[in-house]
Amino acid sequence: MAQNGALNEADALYSRVKHAEEAVLDAQICKQISRLCRQRAEGFSTNVQGFHAQEYANKLISVMNGSKDENGNAIIPQLNWVRLGQATKGLFARGPSLQYMNGALTETKITNKTHLVKQKRMSQKENIHVTKSTALKETEKSDNLTEAMVQAAYGSLVTYFKANGKRPINYFEFVIDPQSFGSTVENVFHVSFLVKENRVRFSIQNRMPFIEPVKRKTLETTQIGDEGNSRNQAVLVLSMAQWRQLKQHLKITNAMIPRRGITAPAKPKKGMRTE
Repeated sequence: MAQNGALNEADALYSRVKHAEEAVLDAQICKQISRLCRQRAEGFSTNVQGFHAQEYANKLISVMNGSKDENGNAIIPQLNWVRLGQATKGLFARGPSLQYMNGALTETKITNKTHLVKQKRMSQKENIHVTKSTALKETEKSDNLTEAMVQAAYGSLVTYFKANGKRPINYFEFVIDPQSFGSTVENVFHVSFLVKENRVRFSIQNRMPFIEPVKRKTLETTQIGDEGNSRNQAVLVLSMAQWRQLKQHLKITNAMIPRRGITAPAKPKKGMRTE
């Protein structure tokens, strides 16, 4: 049909429409083609009766229980349009059905629920065991690191004690790290273990605390003699302001105790302070 060819050509040209004027021309073409199609349909005869669009529309309204308003516009409920589509869908071509070309679907394996519950419980127990093992390893690692730092502090004390003519070392000169307040706090903490184990001895000189290592024989004798006796203990409070004042007053420039990750202590200074 000529109208069909013209409509296809207009549809192809519509993809290249960019301006409003071109869109208006396309709408006019569609309107003219629709008018010609309606005229052809009305002129079609089945030798019984002719086709009239108005008559066909009135019958549709009647079938779908519709009505007209004051202006003659049809009022049809949306549900009735759905019913009309369901009633007439058998008269139109249907889409192809879905068919499998590679055989049936893979069979889904049925898993026993009891087995799943047991497997879940076993998985939870394994997770708990792994968590406990990891926590124990982290604790052991932390304890080993603390023990290593305590031993490093004792080794530094022995080194500086010998370099100082086996005379006591100023406690604050020994524990203060002039570059790090945090390292100073750690040094105080690690030296406290040496005090607890009686591996060091304190003395007061000119109102300043001095520290020195204890010989192994003296340590064994002290441990035997101190059984059942109370020990003198003290709590050290060191703020950052006091840390700054002490390192300036004592003129501390190097740390005696190596920081974490440094195995060798700093070289002892010549002419160390002893009072």
